[in-house]
Amino acid sequence: ARYDRIPYPLQIESAQAVYGGGKIDVQNLNGAIGKSSFSGITAQIDLAGTPKIGVSSGKSILSLEEIYAWLTSLEKFKAPLQDLKSLQGALALSFMSLQGPLTQPEKWDFRIRAEVERLAMEASMLPGPLVVRAAQLDVTPEKIILQDSQVNLLDASLKVSAGVHGWQQGWNRLEGTFQGNLGAHIMGWAFTYFRVPENLRIRAPLAIRQTRVGWDRRGEIQVSGDLRWPEGPSVAIDLLYNAETLAVNRLLMEDDQSQAEAGLKFHQKELLLNFKGHLEKSTLDRILVKNEFLRGSIRGDFQSRIFIDQPLRSTAQGKLKGVGLGLVLPLKVPLIVNDFSVDADKGRVHVESAALRWDDRHLALGGWLDFSPDGFHLDMDVSVDGLEWAKIEKILKTGDQKTEPVKPARTEIPPLRG
Repeated sequence: ARYDRIPYPLQIESAQAVYGGGKIDVQNLNGAIGKSSFSGITAQIDLAGTPKIGVSSGKSILSLEEIYAWLTSLEKFKAPLQDLKSLQGALALSFMSLQGPLTQPEKWDFRIRAEVERLAMEASMLPGPLVVRAAQLDVTPEKIILQDSQVNLLDASLKVSAGVHGWQQGWNRLEGTFQGNLGAHIMGWAFTYFRVPENLRIRAPLAIRQTRVGWDRRGEIQVSGDLRWPEGPSVAIDLLYNAETLAVNRLLMEDDQSQAEAGLKFHQKELLLNFKGHLEKSTLDRILVKNEFLRGSIRGDFQSRIFIDQPLRSTAQGKLKGVGLGLVLPLKVPLIVNDFSVDADKGRVHVESAALRWDDRHLALGGWLDFSPDGFHLDMDVSVDGLEWAKIEKILKTGDQKTEPVKPARTEIPPLRG
């Protein structure tokens, strides 16, 4: 038999049915719809007023290919499923409850518990077929929960437990835990898809240990977990990013050369930075594809709080030392910081030593910098191996005189004394 709302042949093998009072009660319903089968179904159809259906128990084997084709033919599901190109496999339902208007399946309230026997999915956002070899699945109108699944995509092999919230509205929130291995192909795709800058791209292959990821439609991303490279360093990270805040609450890097913990939080016009331990260039070289952050080593125990629009309120605490850094400050003529050693106490910074290079000249600094409400107080000894006024004059020139002068933004510069 066929029913217009269900686009596949309906076959009833056996059932016990009772009709009375405008209701049909069904027990032990066994049969098939297309390639899907069902057994032990207990249901009730209420024909009074708007016809309603209720299912309280039963087991089924669902053909995902047919379910997908049916759902995409319903107006309510066209938008949420528009990025899904194909879905194949089978679900073994161990529990099912359902109720709602008989002729309006898009309004059904349901609870489904199932095991994924095999599943292959293609979506416009994915670089290839996503294969789920085994998983437990719980589905409601509000969310989809996937547990203990074995997932493969390109050269990624992961054990995943995840939840999708608001899936009927187009995936409002996604959260999950991941464990497994990532190869060069999947990481290369992810870096390109999410537009990760080249200097932030990490090396492959990579092992993931119980990493938790959260994402929502507003663009907030949360990541916490442990990463490890073969015969290389390990990294523990706890990160939050949204439109207002970037917070690296914890970044711990360890290998046979380094043990360092760093943190960063940028919110509105306030920047918090902290560092503890020692970090070598060789460690970052083994983590990053292109290490532009560290050419030497850095060590210490240091915390700072910087107010972008009120720098005189900034404070720092602790000691920090860098050696062989080659850190380039982006000035008109780059200023390169090679070595430094500082000791800070709240609003006072002792520059014990600093070795810099400006153009082809070497500079050495030492002294004090104080932050106070009435300005910066500077007491600094500076030595240089020579200056040529002709070069300084050339650097200070404004450049092409034909260029229209740009009116500078109004910026309040704190007084400098000393």
